[in-house]
Amino acid sequence: MRYKAWGEVRYNWGSIPTDYQFTGQYSHQSDFGLMFYNARYYDSSLGRFASPDTIIPEQSQGVQAWDRYAYVNNSPIGNIDPSGHSLPLPPCWLCGLTLSYASSSGLFEEGGALNSVLDMAIPLAGDLLYPGGVDVDPLADTVTFASSEEYYSAQVNSIAAFGVDVVPLEPFFPMTPFDGVIETKSVYYTQDSAKKLFSNGESWIDLAEGLGNGTIDPSSIPPIRIFKDANGKIWTLDNRRLAAFEYAGVDIPYTSITASTVQKESWKFTTQNGGASIRIRDTNIIVSK
Repeated sequence: MRYKAWGEVRYNWGSIPTDYQFTGQYSHQSDFGLMFYNARYYDSSLGRFASPDTIIPEQSQGVQAWDRYAYVNNSPIGNIDPSGHSLPLPPCWLCGLTLSYASSSGLFEEGGALNSVLDMAIPLAGDLLYPGGVDVDPLADTVTFASSEEYYSAQVNSIAAFGVDVVPLEPFFPMTPFDGVIETKSVYYTQDSAKKLFSNGESWIDLAEGLGNGTIDPSSIPPIRIFKDANGKIWTLDNRRLAAFEYAGVDIPYTSITASTVQKESWKFTTQNGGASIRIRDTNIIVSK
């Protein structure tokens, strides 16, 4: 099956083995001519939703969000709206972060021969390449990336002005720029529950008890992977291991990861309480902050 830009069928051959069709949405075309987009129905013959949006997502769509029947800002090429409410916002892993650009030694160290060049080059490159721009403190040798609000506002303005989306830059450094040991209370769970057995068949409770009574050396356990969100909150993708250390009251080794790793395991984001606790399945144990 092939589609026209707005979802009308261009041509097809044979039988269609599924009712999930244009952009993966459930089709009621054969019943009453509409497709279900979770929040409301869409009419591909009109290129419009059949009912007005219940929200006005101006942050992601600009002033066109006020056209509450519009589908994907009236720009269907390369855009989707799986929720029926708005274009999905791209991730912003750098928003609000402040990072040092001075090296510990060499030409780029504080006061080094090329450090002053960075003081001038970074704000220029940041304003050109990063939506919302950057702020540079040449005395502290730090760069602060635009906040989430400024970042998405700049993206909306770019879309409105040029008709194209601005692709977020992939970070070229870890979101948390060091490895080490961290207090478990400082790290939040991405999942709301976890199995009681690890993939190697070992029991979660055996690890927690061994850490608690000192028979297991914390440094012998692989570090958990952590990252910071735009608000500075620290999360892990290794929820079961974090829960064992937190249950035992022992600080945990960690290693930092990049945005691409987080995106690959984004399916783990199932927490319903901001990562404050996790339930160990098939037990009565809930580990909380």
